Amino acid sequence: MVQNIHADLKESDILQILVRTTWHGGLPAFTPPECAPIILKDGISKIDDLAAETGIDVLTLSILSDVPLHRPRNLELEDLVAQWRWLRLVWSHFSAPTGILPINGYHLPADPEAIHAHERDMLTHIIGQIGQFRHNIALAELRKLFQILKKSPANRQNPLQLCFLELLRLFCPYIGHELLYRYGAIKSPDQTES
Repeated sequence: MVQNIHADLKESDILQILVRTTWHGGLPAFTPPECAPIILKDGISKIDDLAAETGIDVLTLSILSDVPLHRPRNLELEDLVAQWRWLRLVWSHFSAPTGILPINGYHLPADPEAIHAHERDMLTHIIGQIGQFRHNIALAELRKLFQILKKSPANRQNPLQLCFLELLRLFCPYIGHELLYRYGAIKSPDQTES
């Protein structure tokens, strides 16, 4: 999971604009910490079975959101339910955006100044935390950003919403991809139900 998050961050055209304007040589290189074990509670027997049952998006959030990678993680059913509920809120807010669909795919304006300075700082802070393998902090900040975004309707022309969805996609590839498709940022859906 951790390797995929960092690879996807480097490949994201939308987020790399913010990375280049903040860290001119790109994100500094950090060594990933040793990952501690996941301790399964509440009768959970295997991670693979849990992934098949709950989905990788909910499982990833449950594993990465609470403690740093180097500390053991107690994974309980309560954690899975809480992450599922949050993703359900995100989905219900962003799944039917208004605004014109972009013709050639949506891209963040070349000038990051299109996003307010405070919001740009939030985004670069989240990206910096991901770059330093502090996923629990990045996810907490992503939740704060969602609290701000849910005050206004989902709109395809809002670059801050697009950046939020791109950051969400790093941790939740299926839901994030589908929402980016609905925003017109991705040409084809991940799955045929779209």
